[in-house]
Amino acid sequence: MTEIYIDNGNSSNVRPSFIKEYESNLMKAAKLISWCPTMDLFAVVSVNDNLSLYREGNQKVWTVDTPNDRIIAITWRPDGQEMAVAYYSGKVMKTGVAFPEPTWSPCTFSSISNVSIRNAQVESMRNGGITYISWFSYSSKPSLLSHYTFDPDAINVKSLLPDLHVIAHDDPIPTMPFRKKKIVLMPIISNVSTKSLSLLLVGTKKGEIYMSFGGSFYAGSLNLQTTAHSPGEIMNICSAPDMSSIQVLSRHHSNKRKVESQDNSYIYTLSAISMPLLQERREELCNITNTQINIVDLLRYIQYSIGILDKHYKVHTTMNKRQIENMMCAIDSNSDNAQRNIILRGELQTMLATGYVPPALINYFMEELSEKSAKQWNDRVSYSYKACLRIIAEYILPANDRLGVYLSELYGYSHWKERYEEILDKEIVEKCIALSGLLTARVRGLVEIISRLLPKFEAFMEWILSATRSVSDKKSGENDFFPVVSYNPKLVFDYLKGPLAMDDLIVFFNKSPGSDSLDLVDQYQRGIFAYGSLGQIVEEQTKACETMLAKLSRTRALNTGAKRHDWVLFDSLQMKFFAVNRETVGLCVVSYTVEKQIENYEKSLGEHYIAFTTKDMVVIVRNPFISLVGEETVLQEPCYACISVDHDISDMQFIDDKELAIILQPTMLEDNANPQLVTIHYRHLNYSQWKESLMSGSLAPTNLLDVVRSVCLQDLWDAILGINGSREKRIANVIGSNGKTKVFYMKDG
Repeated sequence: MTEIYIDNGNSSNVRPSFIKEYESNLMKAAKLISWCPTMDLFAVVSVNDNLSLYREGNQKVWTVDTPNDRIIAITWRPDGQEMAVAYYSGKVMKTGVAFPEPTWSPCTFSSISNVSIRNAQVESMRNGGITYISWFSYSSKPSLLSHYTFDPDAINVKSLLPDLHVIAHDDPIPTMPFRKKKIVLMPIISNVSTKSLSLLLVGTKKGEIYMSFGGSFYAGSLNLQTTAHSPGEIMNICSAPDMSSIQVLSRHHSNKRKVESQDNSYIYTLSAISMPLLQERREELCNITNTQINIVDLLRYIQYSIGILDKHYKVHTTMNKRQIENMMCAIDSNSDNAQRNIILRGELQTMLATGYVPPALINYFMEELSEKSAKQWNDRVSYSYKACLRIIAEYILPANDRLGVYLSELYGYSHWKERYEEILDKEIVEKCIALSGLLTARVRGLVEIISRLLPKFEAFMEWILSATRSVSDKKSGENDFFPVVSYNPKLVFDYLKGPLAMDDLIVFFNKSPGSDSLDLVDQYQRGIFAYGSLGQIVEEQTKACETMLAKLSRTRALNTGAKRHDWVLFDSLQMKFFAVNRETVGLCVVSYTVEKQIENYEKSLGEHYIAFTTKDMVVIVRNPFISLVGEETVLQEPCYACISVDHDISDMQFIDDKELAIILQPTMLEDNANPQLVTIHYRHLNYSQWKESLMSGSLAPTNLLDVVRSVCLQDLWDAILGINGSREKRIANVIGSNGKTKVFYMKDG
């Protein structure tokens, strides 16, 4: 392998160079690296699908396993606050990166309003159907009202609401007190604005592209399948800076010949597709998206809080029921539960009135309900009652109040028919507001019952503890008397009046018989708040909020009025495979968007570069983004450049709008040679004019490998490459098949 000049920093040459910062050994080899575009964070996926997040190159933040699934791809939100992960099973999950543990939430890529469409989408994405995933910025333009004479955000109601807790409330007291409590994070609240909105795109093997605003709600889909070709596998998606159009690289087998199972020849097509709906309704969609993402996050937050509430409910219900049933068995083991309940209540009321422990309960207090057990019963149940009140006051009600504000925004938009009638369903918005009000009413009803029940239960337990102590201390016969000390007899009597072990809270946590057939909104509007469990209300509200924007996909598809142009890049071309460490065997394709204006292109929004690896070349295709909205649009033909490379390539990545990084592997004939990391200036290459179709045999090198900077990667075989997004400090991270990693700082000359 020909050695390439390396600048070690001692030369007077001002040539850009690599400076090694550190190296380390990972536990296992990696198959994917993905750097955060704005922070010094990067994600690594090992060959056995463990996902790890690192800071500053070698400081591990967290690691999670992927049981019974495989990770296909990773992408970052443009502002770097969230990361999305696509799995072989077809699911796409996202997590925030601002916490010491991942905060997973599912990304939505289907509409629940049409079951058949949803099932088709799920089937298209599952079992390895996802081939590409990418996240693009989709922000609104500055409002005309945003000038020095008027500030539309001057009166921000949401800023007056209390902040929501980030750390979840504690679970019920464990049965083993020495067990360490685990700090659990609440579902992340994005708090996005119209300036930081995004569009998450997923490509599949069947040539379909699914879009989701912020990964939170379904925006629509595109299908690239044509009658001329079989469904094309999506290989790459790139968006114009203003999201007016996208460029999609797809590949498919030719229908002109029988394709053998071992044949890796494909037809590669580059498609430019305009997105008129995203352009024409940008401000409306950004306003709705901003509100909807926060609504989805708040509903997830409320649902999680209700889940913790349900845990505490089950603790005090289970413990009360078990202890009361034990008392009933001690009194009478032959009668049915209803009869024993009446007998026990009478015995306890007699004990309260006389101060004497009934003979049947003496053995129970001495053998089964010791003072320690009684204290544990009291502590766990009292704590859960109080925890329910706190969760409602500090988690559920504040989140529901904030949810009401966002729903009110949508309600206001829904009255602006000229702009929002085909986007928002006014009736469903009103339904969501009613369900939010019903949730508030039901939660306050729960607070009222617990507030009445808690002092009665505490007085009852003080009385039981007094009886337990009395029996334990005196060790005497059936007429033991214990004095009234700290408990309130009236509260104890009130607690004993009702059927013992009766669950007053069950209607808030379990569905009532026949409640599924009830119209909860109609009941609420008629002033009836007695129906619907908390989980049932939130579940119905979540479904309503998801269908609230389904009107857009029903009335106007994303490709309505879209213009499309296809270029056949390569016909019957065999592209080079990834290194053996790659999970998905396929060609090495990377892309980059240069966002600045290009000379002589009147409507250009920037350039899209795609780099391929062939058997002995690197092929770079340059295609300008052209505004496809106007009637007189003239598409510019792509250009291409072929670079002669006489080495194997294990990976490559675009660094910025100037350099492309390539990892060169030594050939079999080169002894004692090591891989090298090199970069080239890809924008200054000799690009050739496009032809109607390029055959693999017609490709010829038009450029030599003119290296800008390089470094030897000793012992890093079949390595993969990651480049961070910081322009102030460019970092290249290389991980070999042996798990060894090196991090280089890229110094500019």
